[in-house]
Amino acid sequence: MKPDWKREIPALTMLAAMFVTALAVWPHMPDRLPVHWGLSGDPNRWGGRFEALLGLPLTALGVYVLLLVLPRIDPRREHYPSFAGPYSAIRAVLVGSLFALQLFKVVRVDTATPGDPRVLPMILGLLTVFLGNYLPKVQSNWFVGVRTPWTLSSEESWRRTHRLAGWLLVGTGLLSVLAAAVWPGAALPLFLVLLGISVVSSIVYSYVAWREDAGRTPPANLA
Repeated sequence: MKPDWKREIPALTMLAAMFVTALAVWPHMPDRLPVHWGLSGDPNRWGGRFEALLGLPLTALGVYVLLLVLPRIDPRREHYPSFAGPYSAIRAVLVGSLFALQLFKVVRVDTATPGDPRVLPMILGLLTVFLGNYLPKVQSNWFVGVRTPWTLSSEESWRRTHRLAGWLLVGTGLLSVLAAAVWPGAALPLFLVLLGISVVSSIVYSYVAWREDAGRTPPANLA
């Protein structure tokens, strides 16, 4: 599947902005910078300018390129054109989330502000809301979505599971954003618990939906 480069403008713009931001602040930053923060929002690991300023832009670039390449090697590559728009939006949302983390990181280092435990769960919550919104629009493939033996052998299981998973992720994200606003210290643990429940529930439901699909692909004969 060849990408529609007009759809890629938001993601490419944010990628470029990430590298421009890193290079713009580079001369003004000290040699030793925080590169990781604990749940309290305080730094717990330090590194050089390259890791601190270019780590997230390079990660975003790697994720973006990987998502462009995956359809070319997917055995179900013919399904990707049917959800090209949502797939492009997912790439942009992932890059945008990393861009938001980068801006937060740069501002904190540049102004020496104390850690704010609300920001990370809010970013993760909003990311989860957006992903949950697009997930039901993703068609069967080997790399993106809830990929279990049952969703990959039943289109009905894939459709029903992703509809449920979408709702669960949206709920997880909204509750996490709300918790970050009113109870910051508990927001990230709550997000992780809710995300775990969503993942396990989706996996279990994919089996239930597969069992209820009369047209499912039967398990391979291992005899």
